[in-house]
Amino acid sequence: YWKLAQSKFDKDKTIKRLNELVKKEEEILSNTFLKPRVHSWFNMGKILLFIKKLFFPQKERGSLTVIAVGPGDPSLLTIEAIKALKKSKVIFYPISREDKGSYSAEIVNKFIKNKKQIPLIFPMGRKEYDSELIWKNGAIKIVDYINRNISVALLCLGDTSIYASSFYLKKEIQKNYPQIKIKTLPGISSLSLAAALGDFQLI
Repeated sequence: YWKLAQSKFDKDKTIKRLNELVKKEEEILSNTFLKPRVHSWFNMGKILLFIKKLFFPQKERGSLTVIAVGPGDPSLLTIEAIKALKKSKVIFYPISREDKGSYSAEIVNKFIKNKKQIPLIFPMGRKEYDSELIWKNGAIKIVDYINRNISVALLCLGDTSIYASSFYLKKEIQKNYPQIKIKTLPGISSLSLAAALGDFQLI
């Protein structure tokens, strides 16, 4: 088995053969006449699976994660947001216009400073911008990376469900690229922070 796993001559045939061996082990396990040897065969099956994963890992698939970065304080980022930021290879973030920075990118700077960062102009309610065209072009840019099996993150200030422009971009992708896997991570909104600081209930 070990020599088979180390084979570099024909990767496809090797993977196929490993799958056949694992299937054979499973068939042996299901044979009631060989119960005394179940434990050893089961361990061998686990070894084969380990070798397969070690030498032939599955290719990473591209995906999009919409990450809410909270109201402004990096300490208010969720654990899931930090994990997703570290995992993502490309970071898209909103800006109001080309000569402006991004507040959401500043919040998570320590986690993305060594990653590829791409700004996207968001209309944010201004009439001088064609919203439909912006969402369409933004979706094309994001999907281009995802189709190359690259994990992508889209930053959202505050929470993803409260006045979030990222919702419209996500909707555009879902409409025109339904095959794209999208995960949304909520965050602490400015409303929640204000309520906590002011010691009052929102509802």
